[in-house]
Amino acid sequence: MVDRTAKQALLSATGVRVEIPDRPPVALELGLGPGEAVQLAGPSGCGKSTLLRVLCRLEAAAAGALCLGGQPARQVSPQAWRRRVNLVPQRPAMLDGTVRDNLQAGFMFRASSSPPDDLEQQLRDHMQGLDLDPDRLLEQDARTLSGGEAARVALVRALLLQPEVLLCDEPTAALDRERAERLVGVLGAWVGSGGALVLVAHDDGPWDGLQRRVIRLGSEAAA
Repeated sequence: MVDRTAKQALLSATGVRVEIPDRPPVALELGLGPGEAVQLAGPSGCGKSTLLRVLCRLEAAAAGALCLGGQPARQVSPQAWRRRVNLVPQRPAMLDGTVRDNLQAGFMFRASSSPPDDLEQQLRDHMQGLDLDPDRLLEQDARTLSGGEAARVALVRALLLQPEVLLCDEPTAALDRERAERLVGVLGAWVGSGGALVLVAHDDGPWDGLQRRVIRLGSEAAA
């Protein structure tokens, strides 16, 4: 489906097509500007998560072109691209070590950036905003976190890196309603500050308070 409503695009996808085994191919046209949110909707298995991986250049599309800030993908290294476009998967991997180690790990892969001087305060503020107790969790083995805790820690890790675009795959799937609404509030504030968001979500309920465009894929696009 064509997305025609974005203003000046920060992230754009033109003629992007991905092929899913035993399923019809799925296509995406996207223009996403700062301070905008887009939800990809469609039936399970239609390629929504694959499209997120294509948008952050962890997978290649069968066809089409990506641009970031007006630059074609071929002119931006994958590493530089992913510093600006950060994916939070539905089942994020936790590295060996503590939660603190995991939250600081992103800076190890950002050769051009150093952790901010107030990193400790930032990570504590983000954790508290997502109902994660820093005093209890920061020194905990990250691999012992519940699914819902790991999802929120992964979001904190992404927010600390201050990307221009966040790609979130079912971020509320492992959360109860109250924590889901808190997470939506955090992402809404981030979008309101100028961040750009591409979201995959099956349950629209928690997202009612977030202004967003919806792009329907697969059989939903024809409904």
